[in-house]
Amino acid sequence: MSVTTASTIMGLLGGYLLIGLVVAVGLLLSELDSLDPAAAKLRWRVRLLLLPGLIGLWPLMLAKKLTQSEPPLQ
Repeated sequence: MSVTTASTIMGLLGGYLLIGLVVAVGLLLSELDSLDPAAAKLRWRVRLLLLPGLIGLWPLMLAKKLTQSEPPLQ
């Protein structure tokens, strides 16, 4: 693998993680309760444990948020 290819891959991975961080923080601060009503009762320390998963799975969480028509039933 050439240096150019490696740096391109690292740049793409960094961009993916940066976008994931922005989306994850946005979900944690405002939208997580609408995706899962049980999350409304979580403390901030527990929500921070969700951050790595939200960063990695941000395309799925964003798609779920954009396609959800109403909050789920409790």
